[in-house]
Amino acid sequence: MVDTTKKPVWLDCDPGHDDAFAIILAAYHPSLELIGISTVTGNQTLDRTTQNAYKVAYIAGLPNHIPIIRGCSESLCRHVQTCPEIHGQTGLDGTDIPEHPEYKMLMKDHDENYLWNIYKRIIDVGRPVTLIATGQLTNIALLLKIFPQIKQSLAEIVLMGGCIGIGNMQPGSEFNIMNDPDAAHIVFTSPHVPRLVMVPLELTHTVCATQQVSERLRSLSSSRFTSILDHLLHFFAATYKQVFQFDAPPLHDPCAVAYVANKDLFEEQLMRVDIERTSEHCQGRTICDIFDMNRREKNCVVITKIHNVEHFWKMMIDAIELADKRSEMSYLNNHEPLCIVQGCSNGLQTNPSIQYFAVPVHITNIAASWYKNTMRTDLRPSTNHRVCEQHFEESCFDHVEDTTKVLRPKSLPTLFDLEVFYKMIAYQNKSQETNKTNKKTNITFHTSNPEIDGRTLEPILKLESGHVKTRLAPTTSMNSSQQESIDKTQSSSSFIVNKTNFNHHDTFENKASNRCHVDGCIHNYVARRHRVQLYKIPRDQAVARKWLDACGFEHIAISSSTSTFKVCREHFTVKDFEGPAILRPDAVPSLFTTHSRSLMDKQNSSQTKRFRSDMTNNRAKQTSISNNNNNNSNNNNMKQRTSQLSYRNNNNNNYQRQQDQQQQQNSTILSSPIDEMMMII
Repeated sequence: MVDTTKKPVWLDCDPGHDDAFAIILAAYHPSLELIGISTVTGNQTLDRTTQNAYKVAYIAGLPNHIPIIRGCSESLCRHVQTCPEIHGQTGLDGTDIPEHPEYKMLMKDHDENYLWNIYKRIIDVGRPVTLIATGQLTNIALLLKIFPQIKQSLAEIVLMGGCIGIGNMQPGSEFNIMNDPDAAHIVFTSPHVPRLVMVPLELTHTVCATQQVSERLRSLSSSRFTSILDHLLHFFAATYKQVFQFDAPPLHDPCAVAYVANKDLFEEQLMRVDIERTSEHCQGRTICDIFDMNRREKNCVVITKIHNVEHFWKMMIDAIELADKRSEMSYLNNHEPLCIVQGCSNGLQTNPSIQYFAVPVHITNIAASWYKNTMRTDLRPSTNHRVCEQHFEESCFDHVEDTTKVLRPKSLPTLFDLEVFYKMIAYQNKSQETNKTNKKTNITFHTSNPEIDGRTLEPILKLESGHVKTRLAPTTSMNSSQQESIDKTQSSSSFIVNKTNFNHHDTFENKASNRCHVDGCIHNYVARRHRVQLYKIPRDQAVARKWLDACGFEHIAISSSTSTFKVCREHFTVKDFEGPAILRPDAVPSLFTTHSRSLMDKQNSSQTKRFRSDMTNNRAKQTSISNNNNNNSNNNNMKQRTSQLSYRNNNNNNYQRQQDQQQQQNSTILSSPIDEMMMII
């Protein structure tokens, strides 16, 4: 039976982070009856916005009788602009939302006569329908032109768009209107619109999703549905902070739905609004005649103020709570692990303080790396697979309001403690018994046990090729001196398996710009495998000379070819930084593994070997000794050299023993008369 006490509404949208919340509010507000959804290009392409509408309807548990109609994919007369800088490449970046199980089948049966379908659905209601538009107005303009008789079935058209003053795409233009100003002109001047209401940016910018709102959202439940919405808000907050410097993102589109649900919550003003269509700088500007200067017929109600923002958020949270009870995510929570890493403590039980990040299956190569690093190549890519934040390096995150983490694009999970790592190996070995194609992977292994290093793990991993890297992972906070000692420990615990030999070049023009140029460094072989921070050689020639000397390139002169020289973060101490990622102007790389130092000495063409900073005095003494060209001086120089190389070569004792044996053999050889005479002299 139809509930005649509810207002029937049709939502035309372009999901969009804020559109997702508008769909939920329209579907679950007690005074509204959502009779249908139509999509339009805007925040992303029409294919993406339609797919996103199905996703939101699926996770929010919308009834199947609510149709989702794929609308117009173009603007009327102009090129369409999408907004990936705010909404990401999918339109709903920030988390991975499960696909609607019937989406592909519904798209195959899609009827291209979308305007007729929208019109038929609206007139069949039998009551005046409120048409809410939260995207560009292309669908609405075509509907009014082709079916002008729809006026008899409409109560009003409420749109989110336009601005009185400052815009968000151009200095004076708002995105929805600017994307199709011709369609907006048709809607604002059409005689077939019974009542037109505009919700401008000036109002929506007062309704921001603050940290308190996120906390209220998380407090509703620990379900995956609320987690998805929370992650959407976090991504939205990060992009708005980056693009517009907002501390909290404004939730635009739900404001239009909230106005229909409760008009008493808002303050409005009837005025004349025209659309600028030909301006070079303000195309799509809504010209609002607030003071009736032109004395023209007033055609639009503009919402100027919301009386109680807290009441709006109560409406929104209540709708989300109702949606959570009907969400399909309750089934997925019982059948999908929270974290796909074998042995992870966050795999089977929810931890409210931990964030989970969905595998980016829409980026094939990145998703493959996620499964490879977590040793879950047995899984087929799915939008339901996630990895918790504990398996990502800190450099992979952007922080929002100091408590929320947003994963940077192309970040990879690389952190695993010892117990989890052994379980991952055991699981992979077990899967290899039935699947011979699975191979072990290159990985960065973090452990709190300093005795565990790459050589210890070699017989366990049995890598055919690749590398293993270990780092000491502190479990508590520490001071700078402790952190510096840990960094030194990290730099000496690398192990390379079947390392490919690379020819040394006198210039760096042929080397990839996204690799560390220190020979033997793990990031010299794998192009940013673990997304380590790289630092370019300073322009100051004095400091640049120190960089090249420290990294074993003493024989290379500073020139234009050395401008591409880069060193990764792991070769600097904590004291070399004046910020989390800002290198001091006079910082010089000083942390090198034993393997790196040996390669530096091999490729260095000069006779003087490189030494640590604490060996500088000894080196100066060595270079000051004159060469007497006799066996005694040569033996002394050899002893000095081998003693100073002790820190680089673990087999120094064997080397010294071989040198002593060689000298004894030489002493037994009969000397020539000239040699004997020279010895007597």
